[in-house]
Amino acid sequence: MALPPFCATGVGSLPDQRMALALARVARGCPHLPFAPQLPQAGRGGGMIAEALSGAEVPEGLSALLSAVQSGAFPQAQAVKSQLTGPITLARCAPSAGSLLSLADAVAARAVAQAQAITQAGQRPVILLDEPCLGLPELPPRGAVIQALRRPILAAQAHGARVGLHCCSAMDLGLLDELPLTIYSFDADHGLETAIVHPAVRRLLRRGGVLALGLAPTDRAPSVDDMESRLRAAIFTSGWALATLGPQLWLTASCGLGLCSPPLAERIMEATARLGRRLVS
Repeated sequence: MALPPFCATGVGSLPDQRMALALARVARGCPHLPFAPQLPQAGRGGGMIAEALSGAEVPEGLSALLSAVQSGAFPQAQAVKSQLTGPITLARCAPSAGSLLSLADAVAARAVAQAQAITQAGQRPVILLDEPCLGLPELPPRGAVIQALRRPILAAQAHGARVGLHCCSAMDLGLLDELPLTIYSFDADHGLETAIVHPAVRRLLRRGGVLALGLAPTDRAPSVDDMESRLRAAIFTSGWALATLGPQLWLTASCGLGLCSPPLAERIMEATARLGRRLVS
């Protein structure tokens, strides 16, 4: 999977009410690693929990994206990213939906179906488990958390997917050592300096893993200059070389853009892509 250094992608949700507008936004901002959009403002159960409980193994956003890819709308795409709600967050937000392990099995089935759909469309699958609740107190026992997360990760990997974890809250980074994932996506707007020096994050990078850095804030228009300065300083302090790490760093918004205004979402995605181009030059 030869993605460009500092490749721009997205988390999942977008503020559009029409899928065609969302896909056009993805094409402008993330041509190399397009992501399947979720549309929570469209009024069709487009939020992450509703999507997970809908029964559809391949959601509308991914299906529409793959159709667009096959029609030639993403000629530079080298992989396709899909994000689905993980079992820990489902168990916390929809406790009546089943036991933790039954939810893990359901998530695994969806992850496999999505990996297969992306592969059948001629693209390399990237699957991220969206787990914002991993940063909350009163989680299940650690062993149960690891067991529940391993099931969808291993299932998707068995079908050729590169699999990771997205958490926009302050989770226990030690979990990265105990899960067979290769991508960690997080809110770097609030946690870059802490994460980049954490031993588990460093080990992930040494294994060839990827950090999807959510540097672009979602509550204001981002400054490319500020993001660049901050990233360069953090990488320098950590002892890594920015040019060396480039292929292992993806750039995103700090979290999904579904609650932003469309103009702000556009500015955030433009700034993210511009930061990537600047870091390469």
